[in-house]
Amino acid sequence: MSLIPDNDASAFHNLLTGFQRSEDAGYMNAAALAILLYDICTTIVDEVEFIWSERWTITKVLYLIARYYPSIFIAVTLRGQHSACPFTSPAFIVAQF
Repeated sequence: MSLIPDNDASAFHNLLTGFQRSEDAGYMNAAALAILLYDICTTIVDEVEFIWSERWTITKVLYLIARYYPSIFIAVTLRGQHSACPFTSPAFIVAQF
């Protein structure tokens, strides 16, 4: 006899599968952020010399947006995924069944 009734077993499985996929997506976002930050750190000297020292143009603004927006977006997304919300924890999900 299972602790979870048969009609709820598939729903429980779907919840746990979704939680695992969300966790995997968080790991991929963390890896992408690490690669972006590594790239920024290794090229910052050239960027300061060739980009920051020049006058402001639309090209410079577009470059800076394309350069830094993904890092900020991924960092905010990671923070949202791993917030301290008790309703997304595995213990809470199991307790509902």
